[in-house]
Amino acid sequence: MGLFNDSINCGLKTIVFTKARKIAELIHKWSREANPETAGRISSYRAGYLPEQRREIEKRLFEGDLMGVISTSALEVGIDVGALDVCILVGYPGSILSTWQRAGRVGREDRESLIIMVALEDALDHYFMKHPQDFFGSSYETAILDIGNSVILKSQLRCGASELPLTEDEENLFGQRMLPSLRELVDEGQIFQSAEGREWYSREKRPHRKVNIRSIGETYVIVNEETGKLIGTVEYPTVFRDCHQGAIYLQAGTEYHIAGIDLETKTVIARESLVDYYTQPTISEEVQVLKAYKEKRLGKIKIAFGKIKVSEKVVCYERKSLSNRKKIDEHSLSLPSFVYETMGIWIEIPSALREEITVPGIDFLGGLHGVEHALIAVFPLFALCDRWDLGGVSYLQHEQTGLATTFIHDAYPGGVGLSERAFEVLTDLIEATHKLVDGCLCREGCPSCIHSPKCGSGNRPLNKKTTLAILDHLASGKETIIRVKEKKTMLREQKTEPAKFDSQKIIFLDIETQKLAQEVGGWNFKERMKVSLVVIYSTKEQKYKYFEEEEIPKLLEEILAADLVVGFNIKGFDWAVLQPYFRHDLKIVPTLDILEIVHNKLGFRLSLSHLAEMTLGKKKEVDGIQAVTWYREGDMEKLKKYCRSDVEMTKELYEFGKRYGYLLFQSKQAKEGQLLRVPVDWE
Repeated sequence: MGLFNDSINCGLKTIVFTKARKIAELIHKWSREANPETAGRISSYRAGYLPEQRREIEKRLFEGDLMGVISTSALEVGIDVGALDVCILVGYPGSILSTWQRAGRVGREDRESLIIMVALEDALDHYFMKHPQDFFGSSYETAILDIGNSVILKSQLRCGASELPLTEDEENLFGQRMLPSLRELVDEGQIFQSAEGREWYSREKRPHRKVNIRSIGETYVIVNEETGKLIGTVEYPTVFRDCHQGAIYLQAGTEYHIAGIDLETKTVIARESLVDYYTQPTISEEVQVLKAYKEKRLGKIKIAFGKIKVSEKVVCYERKSLSNRKKIDEHSLSLPSFVYETMGIWIEIPSALREEITVPGIDFLGGLHGVEHALIAVFPLFALCDRWDLGGVSYLQHEQTGLATTFIHDAYPGGVGLSERAFEVLTDLIEATHKLVDGCLCREGCPSCIHSPKCGSGNRPLNKKTTLAILDHLASGKETIIRVKEKKTMLREQKTEPAKFDSQKIIFLDIETQKLAQEVGGWNFKERMKVSLVVIYSTKEQKYKYFEEEEIPKLLEEILAADLVVGFNIKGFDWAVLQPYFRHDLKIVPTLDILEIVHNKLGFRLSLSHLAEMTLGKKKEVDGIQAVTWYREGDMEKLKKYCRSDVEMTKELYEFGKRYGYLLFQSKQAKEGQLLRVPVDWE
């Protein structure tokens, strides 16, 4: 802050780069308070500002109206910021490439410039302070790109399918993951497959609007509770970490107290507040191994690379004093977990080695935790990333491996290739990590070696001595590649047998009513419509049965004896009409509603007539209004024939879906006359 204010007072246009949004906002706040006369000529800049706010700051900076700006990486590339004199790096940016990119913001057009890096209490900061030759003598880091990331690929497929139907020929553009990803999108109801199975169509007209090109997660808006004005935006799941209830959120030098999050509308409610503290969340993390793809040994220690499932949850937050950073108090939170699949490596410590390393009174988990932190801190030497792109967690005994295990993983759904790179350069990574920890002069561990600014458990427990002992074994062990067996799954799946409907009594049911909806006050009063006729088909007896209103007690016996009752809109209509006739709650009856399943998959409703015509080639000749007319005229034969035809259609749709796994329908999204599949699973 002092360097920044001194540069401004000397008339030097200055840019400050920080590694975190909160740091950028705090420096802006403190600089305005310390130097009020220049407060109007400095600004902060970061992701999360509204587009119009960012454009205004860029314009003022380019035109010379602003003397200084404090930014995250948001101003690193792609924006012409005009002539600047001083660049202050608050901490090592995370990569050699980013360092030179940020430094290149000053000294343009042969202007003299000054570049200053202020080392923070971070492992890589101190590594380069002690080994500057490794910085100036190194080439740029390797850029890692995983074009097979399923989350990103599926977003691209949705967008592509909305413009033109996709075919198998597009596999040369999207890669070998295209077809598996399309199958997943079809199952999720995001993509529709043609009846012939050769084309895929988007469910939405413009899915591009929901695809965030800056991050994978959905965007939440932050709104001022008092004015209703939009303050900014934040991505999911960052919203739980930065904008949980009770959090202090900084925006353009203004403090906001977060009143809460509306998950349905994706809105964060904030109010302006002046406080003398900041908030820090505590995050719990659980990891489940899904599949190992590669394995190796370093001496006695096994390291694996594969697919994992991560569950993260913000469980509480601390309030800390701005003046001395001491903890004021702690508050628990009740927020949903963020669960995603990604790629990771895990290090398994055999029991014998653990006993060899363990010293009485020393927490072995503190050593594992230290290895996790140090490896993540040093990894940006080997790939274009920073420690925030990786996650990690350590266990004294992991449920699946049965051993003391440390996990390091990509912090993004689907993975972006970082952990695979770590597996490839593991020997060099461990050597550099050992060099960092062993060369640190602290005794118990510090931010320069095994502490982490992003630790969800507040850097507890940590033990430097045990960390070094584990790293010693890893560094001295001979590397041996292990051949992974074809079927290497660690997930303990519950084996369930598919339902065997052939031996069960299934009833297909449809009802007709005595009254129309408008005659009883609308569709909210279905229980007043009264039954005129119920037709069922029993698979056990293989026959149709008919029940008029006075025979409903016999119908109840059939329903309660059934293993499953199948209908079309049965939960929303048939049960509501029948319920007044029964003492039993019909919700307890095992029920399969074809309309409900189709609606859940598509997001919109289709009629029985439409599905039957598209799937079976059958069409309803009349509607429910005519059925009421027949009842009132006493023409029960026509009524029975009509109701039975609905039961037949329902039964045949069920059988078609069971055999092929889909029903057919038409959509405006497809070309004229093209039938699409809606996947169904009656099991």
